[in-house]
Amino acid sequence: MNELSLDNKEYFQLNCCLLKNIAEAVHLARDFGYVCETEFPARALAEYLARQYAEHDARRRRDLLQATKQVSYYHLIISQ
Repeated sequence: MNELSLDNKEYFQLNCCLLKNIAEAVHLARDFGYVCETEFPARALAEYLARQYAEHDARRRRDLLQATKQVSYYHLIISQ
């Protein structure tokens, strides 16, 4: 079996390199998140569309409730 042996200097350099790579990856992830939020505002667009449909649905529910009340009122009058 071949074993990989590192002296203290090489081991320290390897750890520093890994830490730099991790720090760079975190930095890139933050930049990507910032660009996605500013250039592609998916959350704001989704909230706008959801609010638009929610208002439309509320209006439709109110109209259906009013129609149901009228139908039940007419049914009550006819059944008397």
